[in-house]
Amino acid sequence: MKRHILILSLLLSLSLSGTDTTFCYGFPKETESSPHEEKPQSGKQAILIYGDIKNHPRTRSIFQYVEAYAYPTNEFIELCFNQDIGIVTITVSGPSGIESVTCDTASEFFVTIPVSFVPGQYFIEISGPEYEGYGQFEL
Repeated sequence: MKRHILILSLLLSLSLSGTDTTFCYGFPKETESSPHEEKPQSGKQAILIYGDIKNHPRTRSIFQYVEAYAYPTNEFIELCFNQDIGIVTITVSGPSGIESVTCDTASEFFVTIPVSFVPGQYFIEISGPEYEGYGQFEL
């Protein structure tokens, strides 16, 4: 609870200082059994995507254009596009083969790619005229 009050007071003080800042903070739902323990979702693995918009200077930000998650038990990869980055081709390669999907991120915010997972190293490449990105993960 002290942490929440500290964060709220920090946000309030920054917003009153006259800076042009936008904030988004979500409070975790506390349960009776263990209020501060985060329970991982079974079978979900986050994939870090490194990428940037081509020919566009990037400002310092923690914002990710693309988020990716692997669900090995359900055998698919989900990609979430936080910004319109144009038409891109997503290629997933690994020990189980290569899967490729093309999508328009202006209308498709979420993309699901079926993958028959086997243990090993997997690579994701996202490429298009406006964006270039990659990531990797291991099962």
